[in-house]
Amino acid sequence: MTQLEIFQQVDARLKRIRELVDPTTFVLNKEAIKLKKEIKDYQKVCKHRYVDGICKYCYKPKKGGNED
Repeated sequence: MTQLEIFQQVDARLKRIRELVDPTTFVLNKEAIKLKKEIKDYQKVCKHRYVDGICKYCYKPKKGGNED
């Protein structure tokens, strides 16, 4: 899977989560939970490229100082 494909998949899932979940109200949404798990799976295979501490492909925050 290319970095662009990872970005597209993660971005689509984040968009769907924003459509499903109202940030001011807590509701257990099974679809949102499933989408978040899928995002984590993409983050595991992503070859991170951090910009300002966030991967520009999968949106994973940078931890520590060892990653580029």
